[in-house]
Amino acid sequence: MEAPIALVLEDEMLIVLDVEAHLAEAGFAVIVARSCEEADRLLGDLTPNLAIVDVELADGSCNAIAGTLAERDVPFIVHSGTPLDERTDVFRKGHFLLKPASMPKLVEIAKAMVEN
Repeated sequence: MEAPIALVLEDEMLIVLDVEAHLAEAGFAVIVARSCEEADRLLGDLTPNLAIVDVELADGSCNAIAGTLAERDVPFIVHSGTPLDERTDVFRKGHFLLKPASMPKLVEIAKAMVEN
């Protein structure tokens, strides 16, 4: 069986390394996008099994990316320090985890999302 693909949208390198290491240890193949532009390019060729999405990256909001994931029925975790009540409804389609989140909890939710 192939490893489920997790797309991580995050621009803070320490968080990238932490999330990537924990997901990889849990059996995910991890692909990282550090900008909205990079995420758009990756989603042109790939539909991941799961995504971990920060609300804001250095080059802007991930609204459109979250919309693309929702259209493709890709489950996603919104991993952000920004409260959702300040954002559009598209982020409400994901599971919200406030930064700094427990990595075991993030992995637990990620595994449950790809098993369904």
